[in-house]
Amino acid sequence: MRNILGALALAAWLAACQTAPDKTAAHGHGTANVDPDLDEASNDLEESKSDYDACLREQEDDAELDCEASKEMYEEDQAAYDALLKKKKTQH
Repeated sequence: MRNILGALALAAWLAACQTAPDKTAAHGHGTANVDPDLDEASNDLEESKSDYDACLREQEDDAELDCEASKEMYEEDQAAYDALLKKKKTQH
């Protein structure tokens, strides 16, 4: 169940990204360059957030379900993404 919910959330997020306007292209600078490291970190963060959210929803039906591992993974991915984003911003 968690994998299905995660896949649905990821698919929705990817669809939103593909339909979002490209601000760089709109300003005449060509297409935006996507940093592969930042993109991967973003994908990891989205996946761990989706897993954690799914665990919390399942926990409503099963009070014994422990979501601590999902929470820790989400927090680690958030910290890694934030650090990488900060590093990329200081490089530019």
